[in-house]
Amino acid sequence: MRSSLTGILLSLLLASATYAQEPEEVPPEVPPPAKLELYRILSGENYAINLRDDKEFLYFIPINYKVESEAGLGFPGEQDKLQPGEQPDTLRLSHVGMAIVGRANMPNQLYLSLFIKGAIPSQCHKPKVETKTEVNEKGVTIINNLIFSGIPRTKLCPTQNLPIEFTFLGEKIPQNSPIEVQINYQPLAEINWENDNLIVIQRNRIWKITRISRIISQEALNKRWLGEWLNGKELKKEQSKPQPKPPEPNNPPTPPESPPSPETE
Repeated sequence: MRSSLTGILLSLLLASATYAQEPEEVPPEVPPPAKLELYRILSGENYAINLRDDKEFLYFIPINYKVESEAGLGFPGEQDKLQPGEQPDTLRLSHVGMAIVGRANMPNQLYLSLFIKGAIPSQCHKPKVETKTEVNEKGVTIINNLIFSGIPRTKLCPTQNLPIEFTFLGEKIPQNSPIEVQINYQPLAEINWENDNLIVIQRNRIWKITRISRIISQEALNKRWLGEWLNGKELKKEQSKPQPKPPEPNNPPTPPESPPSPETE
């Protein structure tokens, strides 16, 4: 009898000990924030970007833009400018694409990036990139990207019309200052980075991305953010108001002349 009671007590003690060691109910896991690569390309159209897992570039509003290798994305060096003994020559531009490029966890750093497609006159020519930045009287920053080809003054080469493509990072985008982007003095786009919003206007259409700093900080996107964006919305041209007609004169209308009466002799 004692042995049976002892066995019952032991089983109860073991059961209570087991129950005491059971962990509390674990709440369901919170899903991790969206991975960076899921929104490295934000808005834009007609782009072809070969993303790599080990890169942290962010592409804001790429338009007609192409990057074959992120490893080759960089700023033009001194060798990409006109060298002593070289003279500028024509580069036949057939296509220009653009994007605003940033990097994860690096706030306040956005750069203009351009994709160029065209042809150089010969093998002796090399593509050249030079940028001029100025501010006009309206406070607009003008970034004029000069894209041409250079050739040594002493060389004469047969014309071959060789196709070329290249992408490069350009000027840093200033905040709180409207920007006009030009290519060889021709307007390309308007950019404005203000109040944590990035706006690009090109060919009478507008793109807008909000909460730039939070995107760069790798916060997960949500539908409310996306609802604030504009994706290539067409801008309506201001309808010209009809010019007012000149006021009618107050003089009464002149009655028609009566036929002359025959003369009397």
